[in-house]
Amino acid sequence: MSQFSDEQIENEILSHHLISDLVLQTFKEDIDTILEGIISLHPIEYVILDHELIIHKTSLEVDRFAESQKAVVGNDARNSFPELVGMEHIIENILYNKIKSFHLQGIARENLDKFCRYHDVYIFSGLDKENKAQIVLLLEDVTEQMVIRQTLLQASNETNLLMMSMVDKNNYIESLNKSLQHIALTDSLTNLANRRHFDQHLEIEWRRMVREQKPLALILADVDFFKLYNDTYGHVAGDKCLQEIAKVIVKNVKRSGDLVARYGGEEFAMVLPNTDAHGARHLAERIRQDLALRMIAHSRSPVHYGSLYIQRVSLSLGVVSIIPHQDVTLEWLIMQADAALYKAKETGRDRIFLANYS
Repeated sequence: MSQFSDEQIENEILSHHLISDLVLQTFKEDIDTILEGIISLHPIEYVILDHELIIHKTSLEVDRFAESQKAVVGNDARNSFPELVGMEHIIENILYNKIKSFHLQGIARENLDKFCRYHDVYIFSGLDKENKAQIVLLLEDVTEQMVIRQTLLQASNETNLLMMSMVDKNNYIESLNKSLQHIALTDSLTNLANRRHFDQHLEIEWRRMVREQKPLALILADVDFFKLYNDTYGHVAGDKCLQEIAKVIVKNVKRSGDLVARYGGEEFAMVLPNTDAHGARHLAERIRQDLALRMIAHSRSPVHYGSLYIQRVSLSLGVVSIIPHQDVTLEWLIMQADAALYKAKETGRDRIFLANYS
């Protein structure tokens, strides 16, 4: 049990800073007991993760903070909390006590009624009953505070705008909007489009191809045995590896209407309007070969041709292309690409599989 009294801990939790040195030290010693104590004293939820960001345990109502998928034990936390994508290096430093904690502020979630709620995420490490290090996420609803802050900021900005010339006002607003849009739609690790940007762009291009009756292609790519890569070289090297792969893909996807996105942890997606199956497959093969030529070492990769193990980082890619019509949906396109990616991995990896549909 913790060396701190219940009264000391309660005072710290209810103070101005939710996560103090005292509470952090307590987590190091008695993670399960103190989590229940915090929830009883403060309206927050928690998620406990292992070093691979796989969900190990959650509080009962944590799903209200998740974006699209429920926070299910055994799933990758990044699927439910996309704000963690790109945070892998920071989380690793917290896990190994190089950083005490990290605070993500004002994460926006839009519910089915299009009402936007906000929450903060506190990230730090703790020990379980077997003395193993785990990552702890505390999630706190800050919608009320954010609404007040935005109201005050808007009032302040309106005052400043009144003092500007019309040209300065327009330039200021345009610059601010561009900055905010870039932050909201960009993956911080790879500087590619994020999942939200991908979803928006794919829907726009789907509708355009429906009108123009031209083919729309989608490529989903997955880094082969990336968990094993992280286990071998560490998460810092893993982050650098993802950045290098992103550069390879961007180098080959050159058209202005195309989009390259980080689709998940080690998954990438390419949206290719006006591209038939042959063109999409050719591009996927070019990306696969270009990455192979980089010879990024992966000494424990099980991928092999005959008796020869490639011992390098590789990609499996699923490809689909279709001229949209009334009998298919956007969801169908994604499912076909995902199924093709699964086939590419099932048949040996480091290869492309083109979706075959009737």
